[in-house]
Amino acid sequence: MWTLQTGGTGFVGKQVLRGLLNNGHKVVVLIRAKTSHEAAKKWHHQIYDKLPLDQMPQVLYAHGDLFDLTTCERFAYSEGIKRIVHCAGDVSFGPHNQCHHVNVNGLRNLLDLTRKYSVEEFHHVSTAYVCGAVQGSVYELRRNEFATAKFKNAYEKSKHDAELLVYKNSVLCPWLHTTIYRPTVVVGSEVNGATTCFNGFYQLVRAAWNLSKACHSGLITDKQIRLPFTGLECVNLVPVDHVSRVINHVVSNPEHQRKIYHVTPSQPMNAFKVMTALLGYFREKMYKLPEVVPVGSIARKKMTTLEKMLEVWLGPYAPYFATDPSFNTDNTDAAILGKYILSEEVFIPRIVEYAIATNFGRNRL
Repeated sequence: MWTLQTGGTGFVGKQVLRGLLNNGHKVVVLIRAKTSHEAAKKWHHQIYDKLPLDQMPQVLYAHGDLFDLTTCERFAYSEGIKRIVHCAGDVSFGPHNQCHHVNVNGLRNLLDLTRKYSVEEFHHVSTAYVCGAVQGSVYELRRNEFATAKFKNAYEKSKHDAELLVYKNSVLCPWLHTTIYRPTVVVGSEVNGATTCFNGFYQLVRAAWNLSKACHSGLITDKQIRLPFTGLECVNLVPVDHVSRVINHVVSNPEHQRKIYHVTPSQPMNAFKVMTALLGYFREKMYKLPEVVPVGSIARKKMTTLEKMLEVWLGPYAPYFATDPSFNTDNTDAAILGKYILSEEVFIPRIVEYAIATNFGRNRL
């Protein structure tokens, strides 16, 4: 059975592809390119040259994108593609039309392929934040329980609408094993912190790094900085290798398919512990930092200059540090046979170290 994978050159997609090949699956990777020549350059530079020799016969590439699946259709006809792992998507917090175009309209084209060629499995990488701006516990439910949700940004709304399309397609294709994965905020590897994507949580890391340098140079002399949360909030970070591990486990074990999986630690991190670990990293490097005091909320007119700077540094990612819900992981825990727990004290310094060492992706290690 051949698997068509989208997003194979992306942050999560590369990890998923590596897992698929390690598990012996034969994969056709959709490379976003207008010509076969352009795709070949991306293919060799980003994927093929990094594969072990024994895996090279297991993987092919098709050029195009979600709006031009012509070469994918050729493979579906000639090779018999029976599984799709959809990792591609627009993860920016850009305009609504931009996110919707890729995450909804592009997905619609891919779902057409499942019906036309009687694909047997569809694995859809969504986001836990299809729940919108809610608090409390969110469960792994396969229905539109978030129909009236308010979303923090256009990205969340587009992924919510994309899931609706996936549900409707599963009704039209009763033979299709449809599985949805909802990761939370994806960050670097749990092993060494490695990442190629420095948005999301890394905005907070950048803020702490800028603060540390400003304090070290004497530009900031504040003794205290107030944070707009209580410290008891949930922080839902998930290492990219755990996301890949869950997806690949379910792909290789059909008895776990046709479910929704929240891909995140079984126990969310604590906001105060995360901030303590983050700032502790810089204090260990002999940076003198102001005392951090969680206060819940701050009226903007009462903010200090430093607090306003922090607000700017965090930008549209601030709500994810202050109002995250707790995501139930019963399905995921059952599939991987155990709870997955991360230690703030160990994991946070690891991903911060990698971000600083690479200057947030500008330098190579």
